[in-house]
Amino acid sequence: MRRNNLIRSLIVGIVIIWGGYQLYPTFKVNQLQKEQSIYADQLIQLSSLDVDEIQAGLNAGDLPSRLEDSINDESKLNEAYELAEKAALLHDDIVKEENSAIKQGLDLLGGTYLVYEVNLPQLVKNAAKKQDARLDSLLAVVDSRSGASESDYFNTFSTVFEEAGVRLSLYFGQRIQKDSDIVDELKKQAADAVSRTLEVLRNRVDQFGVSEPSITKQGENRIIIELAGIKDVQRAKDIIGKTALLEFKLVKEPDVSMAILQDIDKALKAKLSNSATSTIEDSAATTDSTGTRPAARKDKEVSVESLLGEGTTIDNESNADSTVLVDESLANDRPFLALLTTFPGYRNSIGLPAKNLQAVKRIVNSPEIQRVIPANTEVHFSGDPMIIDEQEYYQMYFLKKEAEITGKYLEEANVSIGSGSQSMSQGKPQVNLRFNTEGARIFSVVTGANVNKLLAIVLDGKVASAPNINGKIPGGSAQIEGSFTMQEAKDLAIVLRAGALPAPIHVIEERTVGPSLGQDSVDAGQLSLLIGIALVIVFMIIYYKLSGFIADIALIINLFLLLAALAFFHATLTLPGIAGIILTVGMAVDANVLIFERIREELKTGKTVRAAIDAGYERAFWTIFDANITTFLTALVLYQFGTGPVRGFAVTLSIGIIASMFTAIVFTHLVYDLAIGKRSVSKLSV
Repeated sequence: MRRNNLIRSLIVGIVIIWGGYQLYPTFKVNQLQKEQSIYADQLIQLSSLDVDEIQAGLNAGDLPSRLEDSINDESKLNEAYELAEKAALLHDDIVKEENSAIKQGLDLLGGTYLVYEVNLPQLVKNAAKKQDARLDSLLAVVDSRSGASESDYFNTFSTVFEEAGVRLSLYFGQRIQKDSDIVDELKKQAADAVSRTLEVLRNRVDQFGVSEPSITKQGENRIIIELAGIKDVQRAKDIIGKTALLEFKLVKEPDVSMAILQDIDKALKAKLSNSATSTIEDSAATTDSTGTRPAARKDKEVSVESLLGEGTTIDNESNADSTVLVDESLANDRPFLALLTTFPGYRNSIGLPAKNLQAVKRIVNSPEIQRVIPANTEVHFSGDPMIIDEQEYYQMYFLKKEAEITGKYLEEANVSIGSGSQSMSQGKPQVNLRFNTEGARIFSVVTGANVNKLLAIVLDGKVASAPNINGKIPGGSAQIEGSFTMQEAKDLAIVLRAGALPAPIHVIEERTVGPSLGQDSVDAGQLSLLIGIALVIVFMIIYYKLSGFIADIALIINLFLLLAALAFFHATLTLPGIAGIILTVGMAVDANVLIFERIREELKTGKTVRAAIDAGYERAFWTIFDANITTFLTALVLYQFGTGPVRGFAVTLSIGIIASMFTAIVFTHLVYDLAIGKRSVSKLSV
């Protein structure tokens, strides 16, 4: 009975063409990367930049400016500009094609492996309806006695409060709730926070531009992030770990701020007097209490101990300076104001030398000083220092404790270059914010009710800027100005768009795989694959002659289709994935071996070549199907319950099984039918 080979030929042809279409971007990316590396080598010879710096410049789009800083010769600089332009065009083409190309995993491409843990103590503290010293001490005990898991933490949490005789409803939930119900609610909040943290981190990493990142939950409160191909690990960690809590808070009026400063000064002086602390010897006394920087300020560098007392250190900052700058004319009578200065021409004129920042923070956060700061007021500092006369200064703000609007209403954040003669960021990068409909309404009301007041933009507890409200802003837009580089502004926009983390996270494990180690893995994997294929090809030709050659062609097509499927599913190739490919090679040949042995048996019974081929494929089919389907089901289980490397192995194995079934049963059978055709063949080379 004649077979209709036309349909099968069309199917095989379409599948092969589809495979070529899927693999074309991978081949193109490899070719473009080779061309780009040539330009990079030439740029290295012209400049002092290395490969990583050139790649970073291409990623950030500022390679020309980096070349300007490293090349003094104008002729070389012009040549470098041309090369940089060509490399940038190639980089754009690579970025376009990379999404469709086969990605390499962390173990092949190099990169970083991070394990983050959600800060449960801080999450619980944030959930408290009121906070005081007793709550802080109880949570500190819980933190010291609990284990790493969520269940350990909340079991210890319940025990500590019970031992202290404190009902949880005093700080959490409703007064009528039982302690067990409150703990259950806190557990739900913690689980929800981890899930939301996972989503926020995924959004941040996606916008960071990492190729095929792996972000998975481990246990109850840990998250594993694998970033393949990342060279600037610190930048990635900064983006991933930033809490990104955005708040808009009103700045207290100058007279209110000055009154608080005077109260702090009196409280600090009383504290120092009680401890019989000597400050600056031979200092001139003054009755000036305005805090305004004198025209001829007499700064003197003194140790923190001499100012705040014996045994005083700034132990919360490992790099904190052990000395501070004080104004001699204020040091004895105004010890706190002696650490500060003013900025003429600024609405918020309270500032301090960068050297004094940690000492001032320590003073402000001490219990004695916290008691004199109004309950509705918070003290914040600018995130970046100002440069005045080549000296660094920070601004100090007294803000309304309750935020007027937060980042949860944020809809968009992007970067632009500041313009306008009145803008402090003229010609500098700034981050533009746009609120959603509800946020725009709130922002309009806030700005309309507080015209000519300062509205501080607070990011993670630091004031990014505090612009003046010139009038009602109905459009729901705002700008964050600061001393940003373009890259810093882009990174800030990324974390704001992705949203704030519901709780702080911290790295508990970090492993970095160098590109050289990754390349060694690639080379070893390729070598093992080539050796395996070569041995199989030689064996099949020697043992099965021409039929073995047909099986070898099917094997090559099998690998071709497997890689095409990886590209189609945007899968990531890893070392375990390469192991799956090698195993697939053996399984693909095994199917052909079963078929060929069946054909041999049929020929021995005296059947014609055509009948033996048909019977061999028909009788071997169910044996091949049973063996492959059981392996396929095993691979699905590995993918469902495995993580990372195990999944990589399962993916390539599953695809390889399907491809080997197609090539062994459909392709080789078609080749036999086309080769024999209508001819009467008396002998088969098998």
